[in-house]
Amino acid sequence: MGRLFRNQPTFSPGDWLPTLARLRTTRAVALTFDDGPTPETTPRVLELLARYDAPATFFLSGERVERAPELVGRIVAAGHEVFAHGYSHIRLQHEAPERLFEEMSRTEAMLAAYRPTPSPYLVRLPYGSGARNAQLHRTVRAWDSSAQLALWSHSVRDHLIASEESGLPAVERRCGEEVERLLARRFLGGGVILLHETPYNVDAPLNAEVAPLLLSRLLPRLAERGLKIDRLRPHQNPSRLSRYVLTASV
Repeated sequence: MGRLFRNQPTFSPGDWLPTLARLRTTRAVALTFDDGPTPETTPRVLELLARYDAPATFFLSGERVERAPELVGRIVAAGHEVFAHGYSHIRLQHEAPERLFEEMSRTEAMLAAYRPTPSPYLVRLPYGSGARNAQLHRTVRAWDSSAQLALWSHSVRDHLIASEESGLPAVERRCGEEVERLLARRFLGGGVILLHETPYNVDAPLNAEVAPLLLSRLLPRLAERGLKIDRLRPHQNPSRLSRYVLTASV
């Protein structure tokens, strides 16, 4: 595998993958979840999504899939999309290309037991690694030539909430505040919203409560605004422009 990456030019315009962070329509938003699955969070997230008939895209971490593989089956059976988020939660742009191959392949092999491997394949690495790094784009393309980077346009910084607030009432209040801040943003329609299931590297007793609390407040407020929840779809015929700017899902 190492020979794939030796004697490569440092940069080529063709290295850049199609990248998307918005939907084509402004009448909907897409919900995406990183860092799952976890028994503490995933079942409650699925219940809330089902209640509002809302599809979502899950970027799953292999080490957590390994501990609770049945949750992947539940996510897929509920009609949601699942993609690999790497195996361990590390910044892969700082690792050798072979490490990315190992992390993504190991995780996708587990996910493939529950659904066919998608093509095009949406890739979101931990921490959004390498979106502006040509070497990482080249590595991801070598791993899967159909790959497209799935970024986001809106974040509620939910990975900070449990560590910055103390006690359930404070966490609940903060979740409500973050939802209202999100709803007040310009260009929310058409946005891709980044959420986390039990975020990594957060040592706080209420960490697993944040995703269900946020979702229970967000979904009815989106419905009040008349915003549909739509799927995050890869480009079917990506243009050259989609390799250089954050473009819409079609």
